[in-house]
Amino acid sequence: MFIGKKTYQRSAAIAGLIIIAAFILSCDNDTGVAPTTPNGGPDRYRIETEPTLTPNRNYIYYITTDNSNTAKSGIYRAKAKKPVREEVLMGQGFHSPTLSPDNNTLAFLESAKINYFRLSDQSRWKSSVTDGFESIVFVNDSLLAACRYNSIFLLNETAGTVDFFTSGWDPTLFAPDTLVYLIEDTSGAVNTYHIVKNDISDNQPDTIFNIGHLELFEFPRWPTFEPLIGRLTYAVKTQTINHVFSGEIGSGVSTHIDTTRYEKPYIIDYNLIIFTGPDGRFYQSNFSGEAIFPFWYALMMNLDKK
Repeated sequence: MFIGKKTYQRSAAIAGLIIIAAFILSCDNDTGVAPTTPNGGPDRYRIETEPTLTPNRNYIYYITTDNSNTAKSGIYRAKAKKPVREEVLMGQGFHSPTLSPDNNTLAFLESAKINYFRLSDQSRWKSSVTDGFESIVFVNDSLLAACRYNSIFLLNETAGTVDFFTSGWDPTLFAPDTLVYLIEDTSGAVNTYHIVKNDISDNQPDTIFNIGHLELFEFPRWPTFEPLIGRLTYAVKTQTINHVFSGEIGSGVSTHIDTTRYEKPYIIDYNLIIFTGPDGRFYQSNFSGEAIFPFWYALMMNLDKK
């Protein structure tokens, strides 16, 4: 795969702000940070992964893993424009959090099985559907898109039904009733993939971006697409690392943003992409990959003042 190696030259001012912000946030508090300094070592933050934007695009729900204090592991959320961390549901082994369009029901996976958590009364229950899945996302208030391997299903909890919808993987929500996901090229092109957008009402996938000529053992993951001007992000998983890319409909050009140990980046708006950074926290980048720093409210406030 042709990955143009960027040489990032971050300014001393940005680097200084990152160091200052890391120091300021080095105490355990309600923002979701839990640094530790074992044997006088450097701060270590909770690991933030699997971000999912709510249908109204106001909140990001995600998984936090704290290996030093498991009581702080679980599902958290942060406002997209003011990323102060909030605890939602504590527990270990959760995956794929997704909030319903009515902003009240959180669905997530535990041991591949679907669970629900109602925000209004803090009640939790298991799905009546016993199938196992790798990821889920609310499509509307009645349906979940559930994925395993390269198949996407539509799950109706009220009816207790699971129906095959289409071939593809890593579905994310573009708009109500509309999914974005990955498919493999079927024209004979080797190691070529497509990002498609599909309205579940007519099931006519529309290719919005092509990912071509990947190398052996490279595989695209987790496309997300913003509705304002048609920009997107996705990852390419290799045997050792994940590469974060941005792209735009009509351009056919991918821009290499950065690398991460975790698979799922997310485009929050047309000029904001988040992904898990080198210290475990979410980092943010602009669309061109020229400004990368922690996705942290205190730091963003400092940058705004400059």
